[in-house]
Amino acid sequence: MRRGNSRVEEVESRLVWIVGGPRTGSTWLLELLTYPLEPSAESPSGSALREGARGQAYAVPINEPYIGMHLAPVVSYGAGGVFTAAEARNLLGRDPSYFFSEDYEEVWRPQLRRLLVDRLGAQARSAEREHGLRRPFAVVKEPNGSHAAPILASTLRRSRLLFLLRDGRDVLDSLADAESPGGWLETGPDSAGATPTRSRLEFFRTNSWLWVHRIDAVQRALAAHPPELALTVRYEELRARPREVMRDVVGWLGADAGDELIGDAVAATSFEDYPAEAKGPGKPLRIASPGHWRESMTSDEQDVVMQVMGPKLDELGYPA
Repeated sequence: MRRGNSRVEEVESRLVWIVGGPRTGSTWLLELLTYPLEPSAESPSGSALREGARGQAYAVPINEPYIGMHLAPVVSYGAGGVFTAAEARNLLGRDPSYFFSEDYEEVWRPQLRRLLVDRLGAQARSAEREHGLRRPFAVVKEPNGSHAAPILASTLRRSRLLFLLRDGRDVLDSLADAESPGGWLETGPDSAGATPTRSRLEFFRTNSWLWVHRIDAVQRALAAHPPELALTVRYEELRARPREVMRDVVGWLGADAGDELIGDAVAATSFEDYPAEAKGPGKPLRIASPGHWRESMTSDEQDVVMQVMGPKLDELGYPA
């Protein structure tokens, strides 16, 4: 029995969660950490060897399993706040009928932990076999489910939390471009760029609420997690000094990766080296320029965003 528990703990200790939210550079960070592998939906392991790459991977990618979206789906949002299923059911006190109720925590949490470790561990082992690795880290990119960071972190206490933080105004600027007509996340007539001015303002207001909620959730998770297993990386610093920041991240992991491997990873994923036709407006690789929101957002849009996220941006040290 103890042997089984040890195996679960060992797999759990090699899980690394990238949280913070969408459009923060989480795909880039995932690729940096798992080089010379890259995410691939065509492989059973979810990873493939990057063409022309060299070196030995120390981590394998698990590219957005949407675990947080299932554990804590957002059920409502508005000026009064954003509420996930857990928060909505607990507004008036604990509700024992809620599946993840605190009243039955001793029943569901061990089972949830085992489910998460077994599922993610199976994919990591598949990548180990496919690429000839030994006990790699499994880096789980979970931006859209970041609001579930508290339940994930409290259930998997031995896993690591890597908080990728980016100026929320750049996040929304990037998201608005992606959801505009012709953008790679275009959603039709209600997308950010296809609607009248008032609806576009509502897009920025709504997504500002969601951004603040995600950041608050991740901050709560980090505050309650073992400090040695939590790290915050700012996108702006990663963009300005990718080699130095990656050395810090690799050192935090205790991974076997030298300067040569880090340098190759940075070079292989450099925004500047992607072909011109692969980047630009409406594409996942858009501009990678911190502060571009000043040029893209109207003054009215900036006012709406700052009304919602201004205090949080100030707390985080982002200037107005």
